[in-house]
Amino acid sequence: MGSLLCRRLRQQSYESLPTEEFGKPHNAHESKSLEPTIIAIFTLLLVTIFALISTKSTYATQNMSNPNEKIPKVIHYTLDKPFPEFEEAWNFHDWKIKYWSDDDLSNFVKENFPHYEDKFNSLTIIEKTDWARYMIIYIEGGVYADSDVRPKASETDINKWFQDGINLYSCIEFWGSFMIKLHLTQWFFASSKGNPAILKIIENVATNIDAIPLTDDKSVLWRTGPWVFANSIIESMGKENEAMIDQYEWEEPLRLDYRKSGAKVGVFIEKKDECPVSMSKKFKPNSIKGKGGWREKIKQLKK
Repeated sequence: MGSLLCRRLRQQSYESLPTEEFGKPHNAHESKSLEPTIIAIFTLLLVTIFALISTKSTYATQNMSNPNEKIPKVIHYTLDKPFPEFEEAWNFHDWKIKYWSDDDLSNFVKENFPHYEDKFNSLTIIEKTDWARYMIIYIEGGVYADSDVRPKASETDINKWFQDGINLYSCIEFWGSFMIKLHLTQWFFASSKGNPAILKIIENVATNIDAIPLTDDKSVLWRTGPWVFANSIIESMGKENEAMIDQYEWEEPLRLDYRKSGAKVGVFIEKKDECPVSMSKKFKPNSIKGKGGWREKIKQLKK
């Protein structure tokens, strides 16, 4: 009798325990019904990760610079329509001029940088044209020039931009300030397509748009303009070359080769007084003339 009672008590205690303790699910039917859901979620997660990687690879890895990549002889202008004085000034026999309207810029970003589309559309027109110029040069390569930039050198002199091994060209605008060490001409620069130094600018602009509120004209310089442009190029050179630039005397132009993201970058930074282009207000189109310039336009846009 006692042994029977003990057996009954043991049986009841086993039955009261959760079945998971014996390596079986508590509710086998419920577990089986969850399996398709778990598989679907896992599959969706993998697809999302792959899509994100693929999206970034469409711009980050295509046509990366290589030692034989030259700067294309194409000038990009962010204007709605052709401007005769441009074509007169840059009338070199084997050059092309490409004009980009506001709609062209938006469509270009949508097609080539879809993950930045919403951020791009939230910007002022001035910031859009800043950011878009880097994207265009990264994807297509060539020369970017503001609407009032004109060559002051002959085609023979300008052809040094297109030497073998040079795939990033800019000029010193001025040297040093309380905010940034080296000011480069963001209103005029040239690069081969797929240049990792230009990609660094694009990525830093995206970061700065989130980190720096648009408060005044100086915030534009850091968000999308000349300061983030120059800083990003120097950053892409690495700490060793950055230290060298700090001590450079600028008696000669800077010619520097380095590798970034597995690609070769050949930099040529021209001295200020030997820059082959200049800004001429005489040729600025009527649509972008006006008192106060872009600083005044920023204030108007914020009202």
